[in-house]
Formats: sequence, structure tokens, C-alpha cells
Amino acid sequence: MKKSINKVIELAVKLVLSRSGDVTTEDGNFATVDDNIIIELDCAIAEAFDLNSDDVNESDLPDIIDKLSKL
Repeated sequence: MKKSINKVIELAVKLVLSRSGDVTTEDGNFATVDDNIIIELDCAIAEAFDLNSDDVNESDLPDIIDKLSKL
């Protein structure tokens, strides 16, 4: 699991560093980031926490928090 968690952290840092600016729309303010990294991060989280799908959902949060608390 350590290798998987390292990948999640690496991609989270890359995501933050990919921020290239902000956009303001009628719906609010949004940061622009590399969408490919978001997809990679989503898959890496799913793999690291052995989720049922490669898409992380709100319903996965309790399981993720439980597994993190055991590290």
C-alpha cells in the first residue's frame, strides 16, 4: 500500500503545481488544472484504497478514512 499512497501524493502535488490560473464565471471562481492529472489521481486513489471502481465517489470516503486511520 505504501507504493500506492506515494503515487497518490505524487499526483496530488503534480495537480497543485499544474494550476495555471483561475477562471471566474457566473457560477463562481474555479482553478484551472491539468485534467489528465485529475483522472490519474482518481485512478490512483481507487487503486491505493482498493475501491470497487476506478472512480472515487463520496460513498467511498468513510472507507478511505478508515483505511487511512489504520496506517
